[in-house]
Amino acid sequence: MRFADEVSNRPEYIYKYRYAYAYGAFHGFSMVSCGSIAHNHTSAIFIVGAREPGYARGMGCIPRDNFKDSLEAAEKYVGKNPRTLVLPGVFTKPGFHTFRK
Repeated sequence: MRFADEVSNRPEYIYKYRYAYAYGAFHGFSMVSCGSIAHNHTSAIFIVGAREPGYARGMGCIPRDNFKDSLEAAEKYVGKNPRTLVLPGVFTKPGFHTFRK
């Protein structure tokens, strides 16, 4: 990678990765890559309550304001009995291990 050494070794970046909730440069790419696995095995992915709906759309997901709207929209893909995956709130905040000294 063109900037791998710079991104990996800059002291201010390392500090931010370890103590200031920053993500490494590879994080975004790995999230998109892992997200593509879900797209390969589903008809649609709805994101409920996205703070930035444009990002959800950009990753091929369908943002909705609430679960009711999502379930209604899902009917066109899977009928009246969609399977759902709801992540707990713990996944909406930084992990505790990212700022341990």
